[in-house]
Amino acid sequence: MVRSIHLPTLARLPDLFRVGHICDVDLAAARAVAGTVGARWSSSVTELLQDSAVDVVAVCSPHQLHTDHVVAACEAGVRAILCEKPLATSVADAARIAATARRTGTSVILGSMHLFDPAWAFLRQHFGPLRGDGGGGVVGGGGGRGGATTVRSNIMLPFNDRFERWATEPDGTGPLPEVDHSTAAGRAASITIQLLGLAIHDLPLVRAVAPQWREVEVISADVMEPLGYRVQLRAGPTLIELSGGFRDHWQTEWEFAASDEHSIARVEFTPSFVQAGSGTARITDADTTWDFPGSDSNGYEGEWRSLAQTTMSDANGSARLEGYVADLEFALVVADAVATHIEEEQQ
Repeated sequence: MVRSIHLPTLARLPDLFRVGHICDVDLAAARAVAGTVGARWSSSVTELLQDSAVDVVAVCSPHQLHTDHVVAACEAGVRAILCEKPLATSVADAARIAATARRTGTSVILGSMHLFDPAWAFLRQHFGPLRGDGGGGVVGGGGGRGGATTVRSNIMLPFNDRFERWATEPDGTGPLPEVDHSTAAGRAASITIQLLGLAIHDLPLVRAVAPQWREVEVISADVMEPLGYRVQLRAGPTLIELSGGFRDHWQTEWEFAASDEHSIARVEFTPSFVQAGSGTARITDADTTWDFPGSDSNGYEGEWRSLAQTTMSDANGSARLEGYVADLEFALVVADAVATHIEEEQQ
């Protein structure tokens, strides 16, 4: 994430940020990355947070460490934090982060690039279920005219190492984890990992147009080989379809679509690791078509620009944090419901 996404993005924003310190548990890795940008390096979070030159922190550590690292950065008095998704691994931990950030006055941005993509901003402006939500599609499900009737997220990508090799000089990645799909428990564990690892990119978008997002009912759920999922849900009156996976092919598919009784909205996003501008979007109803052809700026830049512009004194700061907690809750609700469905179906 640091080499392939954040450093290239920050290189385009020299008027806003300077990279001063790289921390990694592997000191050699920290030194190698820091050397590319002329930064200090360390293997200690404490040393990083004691560096007087550091006032903004990006947390790109393993998921289970996010809470401790974000809380420590808040307590150390940094001005702002960008935390990679997921914000935490439980709703309680996410709420702890939000409470700490409010108390310390630290601005926290979640590294969820599609929420900051100009194509998503276009949908917020023109698509009925998003207009008037007040939180940029982050805070509440359902905006101006009520929720969507159908939502679809389809994500089909080449394996990440293809883009990593194009974007940077990786140290190498290990083999794909072997997952036992012969048992219901194995399939349930596999689909949980994939929903929280891949589908989670777009689950905040789904929640934004599904007002009754806590009322999740699983209609069907399938695991695809070697890595993939196909899930159909109902959240109140909203029908939700989630599909995703990886394949040995260069072609990508990353589409988010939603419709209500008045209009249909579609976004095609660029894949992760690709610094190729924003997504494109189209909204159609009986009388009008709105097109967004894309922008040179992407959601990764949007994350950092938002971090530079916002503080907890902003009126939207607390609402944004509440939205992040709700987004995580929704992701966990979906993952738990799908895993339970798979295990019960086997019985």
